[in-house]
Amino acid sequence: FAARSRARVPDGVPLELGAGDRPLLPLATDTEAELNAFSADGLVYRVRVAEVPIEQRTTRGARPATLPRGARLAGICPVVPDGGHVLLVTARGEVKRCEAAVYAQSHSGGSPAYDVPPGDELVAVVPHGAGDEALLHAASGKTLRIALDAIRPVKSPAAGGVAGMRL
Repeated sequence: FAARSRARVPDGVPLELGAGDRPLLPLATDTEAELNAFSADGLVYRVRVAEVPIEQRTTRGARPATLPRGARLAGICPVVPDGGHVLLVTARGEVKRCEAAVYAQSHSGGSPAYDVPPGDELVAVVPHGAGDEALLHAASGKTLRIALDAIRPVKSPAAGGVAGMRL
């Protein structure tokens, strides 16, 4: 998780990933914004963009001050993204769709976001709008296309998910 000044946005970045590292999609924002950072163990942390250090050179990223040591970042999104929904996906193919407002009251100390089953972990967080679709990809090469409006939104942030893709 790293921040870059718009004046220093490179046109190409050498990407060095370690074992178990997953790249996150870039997110354009400003220093006044707040983000929700979702950890692999199913918690959501409020992150103020102004507190994320701006990197001066290409690095493997910086850990936001709010994530505890040992926590892995699964995804970030605006506190209330345009479109109003967030899709959470686990490594074993479970999905959970929530209205973004469910996580609007998250705090920097961590709040429940997903009741992750034992042996599983959160791997992706996708903000989306009405009519959007998602592609779930398995390591075996299988892909499942899902119309996200067909997944009933869950009201409780601490609830688990439903089978999105049987692996």
